Amino acid sequence: MKRNLFSVFELLQTSVHLYRSHCSFFAGYVAWLLLPFGGIVLLNFIPLPTTILASGMVVFSFVQFFLSFWIGILLVRATGKILSFDTIEPKALQEDAWKLIKPIAVVSVLQLLIISGGLLLFFIPGFLFLGWFLFAQPAAILNHRRGLNALTYSRYLVRGRFFTALWKNLAGPFFIFISYSFVMAFLLSLYMTITGQDPASLVEGIPLWLETLDGVVQIFLLPFFLIYATLVYRDFQATLPPLPED
Repeated sequence: MKRNLFSVFELLQTSVHLYRSHCSFFAGYVAWLLLPFGGIVLLNFIPLPTTILASGMVVFSFVQFFLSFWIGILLVRATGKILSFDTIEPKALQEDAWKLIKPIAVVSVLQLLIISGGLLLFFIPGFLFLGWFLFAQPAAILNHRRGLNALTYSRYLVRGRFFTALWKNLAGPFFIFISYSFVMAFLLSLYMTITGQDPASLVEGIPLWLETLDGVVQIFLLPFFLIYATLVYRDFQATLPPLPED
């Protein structure tokens, strides 16, 4: 019997449960992102010529981006295995994620070009493409869909459920973002009260310690977003019959 899609609240609950029950695994991998992030923070304290400083920022930013891309693929694959009750073998998972970098990059570029092209021509086509191809990357990561096939499969999953797909994909991260923003705003307000600083001083920028804390927390929130996105994809996939070629 065909079942209904899970609610956003149910998906968030499951995401929290999976993150907590496999915290050491997920947190252990994203912790590697602290290395390039720490390098970027450290450069703010070292008096260096502008050229060297800019070059260092570019290098650390590239390393952070590349690591994030690889770790993101790895953690989505891991989440898929957890949901399928498969055994996670870290070495095999790492090698698999490495092999998927190029195919996922191709899908991401195609997705970006098509959506950007639609937005440049008219807003509505770009909006439609955004909704249709929401699942292109997880389809490439979890089901080894390649190139345009990943986009076609995403369109299949979204067909007839366009606004539901948009809502499920955006509502969870938005709820997390709003909750997180309130916490950070509270910490900043508490800091201003304790130090007696004028809120107008924030025009010059927030304290470096708060920026650093913000960056660290965002790093450890990454698995939560990836788990949630994987759950949404699997939910949409489970409520439709497989394609004939599957």
